Amino acid sequence: MAQGDKPIKEFRAGGVRASIWQDEIAGKDNETFSAFSVRVEKRFKGAQGVWQSTNRFRRSELADLELVVFKAREFISLNEREPQDEQAGGPGAGRESVRPR
Repeated sequence: MAQGDKPIKEFRAGGVRASIWQDEIAGKDNETFSAFSVRVEKRFKGAQGVWQSTNRFRRSELADLELVVFKAREFISLNEREPQDEQAGGPGAGRESVRPR
């Protein structure tokens, strides 16, 4: 994830946000594949009125945390492709994976 890049998707609930990033990774034989990562944070205004973020959550925020993480996992699962199926031309070739990881 390069500085200045924007996430491909964000999910928000209350002050909690999950941002999904996608990177292209070179594998064996110069084949590339997508790798997803997720950043979870809470945004809030500090005592001086300046927006800040943290990765600490109160008990009352855990439901929002659970929701955005679930939605991030769902998004990744629905948008992730199985490289071995595509290159082999197998039964799942060209289809999106919905198998849980």
